[in-house]
Amino acid sequence: MATEKFGFMLIFWNIAGVPFTYAHATLYLANHPPSSYRWPLYYNIAIYTLLLGSYYIWDTCNSQKNRFKQQMAGTPVLRKTFPQLPWQTVKNPKILYTQAGPLLADGWYKYGGRKIHYTMDVVMALCWGLACGFGSFLPYWYPVWITIVVLQRAARDIEHCKEKYGDEWKEYEKLCPYLFIPVRYPDLTRSTPDE
Repeated sequence: MATEKFGFMLIFWNIAGVPFTYAHATLYLANHPPSSYRWPLYYNIAIYTLLLGSYYIWDTCNSQKNRFKQQMAGTPVLRKTFPQLPWQTVKNPKILYTQAGPLLADGWYKYGGRKIHYTMDVVMALCWGLACGFGSFLPYWYPVWITIVVLQRAARDIEHCKEKYGDEWKEYEKLCPYLFIPVRYPDLTRSTPDE
């Protein structure tokens, strides 16, 4: 969207992807009797809790990023829209000032991962599939598809950031060491093992 503005990719996704991909789990539920996806209460509570938790992280992570950009531009606008979730703004955030511009090195980006919002996209999609059970691949089409998309997009984002920030990006990766979840990944580009 940023590089094409309102180009083919965005138009195609909004017209074809959104209605025909997001709806697979709903179509499955609509075309099968409720007895085929009636789960125990604990299963439903677990999925719903996972869905709400992932939505919370996704929403607050995006909010932290947007409010940081507003703060850096000197145009902070606190909207009173629904939902107003705690931790939407990182107070006194750690910032890495680079020649290409400031980077937020705090909040979800530091503690959850630089792409934690992508992880939450996948988790929410998986919740939709899990609500349908395991009788068909159809409800899992979107979780599989979005996983492929975010992995490819994350790789492009990282390459873009390495080009844009140069060696300063390595410093940012030290400040925000996680990528998708709070787990350190091995650097597969190294030719010698760590000492």
